Amino acid sequence: MIDVIAIVAVLTGAALSLLGAVGMLRFSDVFARMHASTKAATLG
Repeated sequence: MIDVIAIVAVLTGAALSLLGAVGMLRFSDVFARMHASTKAATLG
């Protein structure tokens, strides 16, 4: 059971990091890029 929880936590963190990287590439403004990267760092 703990293994399943750990796998879900790792996959969630990886998905949020991936979304932060996509946000860094897609947003043009420096503040929007910072927002995308800090959201991923805070949540993931």
